[in-house]
Amino acid sequence: MKGIKPGFQYAHLCQPIIKGGLGLLDPMIQHRCLQFRWLRQLFQDDDPVSCSQVYMKDFAQQFHSIGTTSLSSFFFPPLHAAANIHLGSFLPTMYEAMDSFLQKGSPDVFCNPSTLLSLPLLALFLDIPSGHWLLSHNRSKLQANQFFTYDQSLHRVRPLLQPYSPPYPRLSGRLVRDLQNRTVTLNNMTWNLILNDYPDPGSVDDFPFVSWLTRSVDWISFHPQDYRQTQSDTLLTHPLSTLSPLKWKQFWSLKILPEARTICFRFIYNKLHCNASVSRFDPTVTAAYSLCHDTLEDVNHLLIACSFK
Repeated sequence: MKGIKPGFQYAHLCQPIIKGGLGLLDPMIQHRCLQFRWLRQLFQDDDPVSCSQVYMKDFAQQFHSIGTTSLSSFFFPPLHAAANIHLGSFLPTMYEAMDSFLQKGSPDVFCNPSTLLSLPLLALFLDIPSGHWLLSHNRSKLQANQFFTYDQSLHRVRPLLQPYSPPYPRLSGRLVRDLQNRTVTLNNMTWNLILNDYPDPGSVDDFPFVSWLTRSVDWISFHPQDYRQTQSDTLLTHPLSTLSPLKWKQFWSLKILPEARTICFRFIYNKLHCNASVSRFDPTVTAAYSLCHDTLEDVNHLLIACSFK
């Protein structure tokens, strides 16, 4: 039964010892962290010395770019499903690493009309209220070119409405009404292509997104230890101990037996085993205490209340 045995989350034990953990290395987080050495090769300029960069770029652009020869799927999670990731087993892990790195949101840059229309519909908005129909599971996979189009006469991007045969007429009308009522808000990247003339729609290009990433402070100052710590913090579902880092340093510097340190560590987190807790998952153990024959040996009785101790 879940929760019977007082244990620790593995993510908790992966915290540094001065934060109340044991400094263990989480395999999943470490696996993601190792992907950044390949992501850097993927997004940096061509290196004539590298033996793997040219093949990795070609593999990702030719076979996993949804026919656009771009790396846009690394910046927009809804594009993952459309990419043929089953042809390369390493791409799903690289996608996971990028998704965890871009948790602050999608890039808001200036691009050409063709690039904008190749993106998922959600990438065009700055603000979408929670519970909005655009955020439902099925509709979050909609594409921008299903609701917007490039007008050859206006040289601008505009909503795709009747009589231009939109794929989803009712949803297209609903989206326009939401925009008029300001229920949802378009981002600067989209407004730029709606308000300004672009005589040439151009071709799909990932350069604006790659340039935004490689010039960002988070990318330039990336450090594996900081990344692992951030990822570990997101996996914790409860706060850590209230002890200060100084107190934890004192705790780990105490010259006591490992068994005593283990008992103290569990006691700090109220995870110490006693007969009352062990009896719930081991029927051969009674909840009573053998020394004083008390009917219930809880943690308080084990460490403090028992007169025989």
